[in-house]
Parts: sequence; C-alpha cells; structure tokens
Amino acid sequence: MLTRKMAVIADDDKETLRNLVSTLEDDGFEVALALDTNHAIQLIKKVNPVLVISEIGKHNYDGLYLFESFKKEVRLANHLKMVILTNNADEKYEILSFESGIDDFLIKPLRKNAFRKRITRYFKEEKAPQKSPKKQYQIRDL
Repeated sequence: MLTRKMAVIADDDKETLRNLVSTLEDDGFEVALALDTNHAIQLIKKVNPVLVISEIGKHNYDGLYLFESFKKEVRLANHLKMVILTNNADEKYEILSFESGIDDFLIKPLRKNAFRKRITRYFKEEKAPQKSPKKQYQIRDL
C-alpha cells in the first residue's frame, strides 16, 4: 500500500486553492486546508505533513511566522518543505523568505505546470543506480 504525502495549505484565495489542491492531489498528495496561520500550526502538529504552502503578508496568513514556529522542531525540520505564496512581487519578501530558510517562493498567479515541477523536485524517490549487464563481445562483433 502506498502512503500518500501530506500537504498543508494556508491561503484564502479560492482560485489559488483550487489550483493547488488539484495539482497536489493529482501528484499523490493528501491536502489539508488551514483557515489561518494558527489553524495551520495546529494542522501541522496533527498531520505531520511533508509540504506546507502559506501566504505571506496578509493579516491572517504569515508563512514566515509559520516557518519559524517549526524550524527548531527536529521531528519536522528534517523533512518539512516550506513554500511561500504571495501576490506581492516585492523583492524584499522574497529575500527575507530565503534568508529565513524557506524552500521556495512563488508569486501569484500560480502557473500550474511550473508549480508542479518546482514541488516534485523535492519528493523524487531516490532510486539506486542500476548496473548495466556486462556485454560480452565476441571476435565477430568487432
């Protein structure tokens, strides 16, 4: 039985939520939606996600605060990927996010295919390199 990866999303934009949920579910994630940052904190503690996507710069959605809340918890910090999502293209938020250790920073509107590529790179399963069988040559092959 395959275990599904869990994602928590904290955002209030309905179109963005539809796109995020659709894309993540198509890629095998189970998704929990948070009503605000405090709700996201409760959900993260409860469902132990591998991915958290949060708005930044809105009154009830503060992805940087959310990240700071969990970055010191070893049980989460080792596997939790944090992505900031915003309408604000101001470079200072992007720089602040990366300086805080955020894994990715996305500006709305969300481009579904680019989002999928950015997120799936974190969760590619490591495959052991396969040894190719040694080919034996015969004189007539040369």
